[in-house]
Amino acid sequence: MTSQGTILVVDDHRLNRVVLSTSLQADGYTVEMAENGRQALERLGIQPFDVVLLDLLMPGDGRLSGAGKMKASPTGATFPVSIVSVTG
Repeated sequence: MTSQGTILVVDDHRLNRVVLSTSLQADGYTVEMAENGRQALERLGIQPFDVVLLDLLMPGDGRLSGAGKMKASPTGATFPVSIVSVTG
């Protein structure tokens, strides 16, 4: 099966990462996960992603400041960052 694309899921809650990643993988996407903005930036420096799904309510480098740092990374101009929020 050919991948639909590569997505980076960034969320500080493991269950949110797993649920979202499992759903995306079932739809044919390749998914990497990061639990915070620092890990996301590290992964962005290693490989390109088609899109980053970023938790809005995450402490630290979540929110819009994290999105700004990701877009400022060397590969940042090549992917969209989508803000995701799960409340429960």
